[in-house]
Amino acid sequence: MDPSCYYFFFNPRDGPLLVVASGRDTISVASSVKRLAPDHVFTIQIQHPRSHLSRFDLVISPHHDYYPLTPEGKKQIPWFLRGWITPRQPPRRNVVLTLGALHQVDSDALRCAASVWHDELASLCKPLLVVNIGGPIRHCRYGADLAKQLTESLMNVISTCGSVRISFSRRTPKQVSEILVGEFHNHPKVYIWDGQG
Repeated sequence: MDPSCYYFFFNPRDGPLLVVASGRDTISVASSVKRLAPDHVFTIQIQHPRSHLSRFDLVISPHHDYYPLTPEGKKQIPWFLRGWITPRQPPRRNVVLTLGALHQVDSDALRCAASVWHDELASLCKPLLVVNIGGPIRHCRYGADLAKQLTESLMNVISTCGSVRISFSRRTPKQVSEILVGEFHNHPKVYIWDGQG
């Protein structure tokens, strides 16, 4: 399923019977369909809509969305940010929690990847820490402060690691990657993937 899409399953005579929506951009469409035909359509929203759970018959959400509501999460996340990054209440009966975000990786894909990467990773000292750094989203900007915080966190755990592998996505801001590369490029435990090979 695309990150932001919706599917309608129709009965030609009565209209939609089932709406499966995924991503933030689909919330208004799916909830509008439910509002127009509350007794005739079943709506499923994949990814937490952050509010108005009652607008959907079923919400499928990763368990980690609720982390900020846990005692540990409340210690780590400032109260004024919680409303932006988390549901405001524990899951309702219409919420199904998944172990992680839904994706298309299955056991066969994992076995194949393990086979492809085995020779490259087998000789590395363990434990291996892999750090994949993506790009900013609406409520989380990536800048020098975040890069410095990540650098400090890595410095705090690097002594417990056998080796560290860092990679950046095409969306990682140059300022962020430059700070991390500058800090770790000569560290004997750290390999920074350059995007080649």
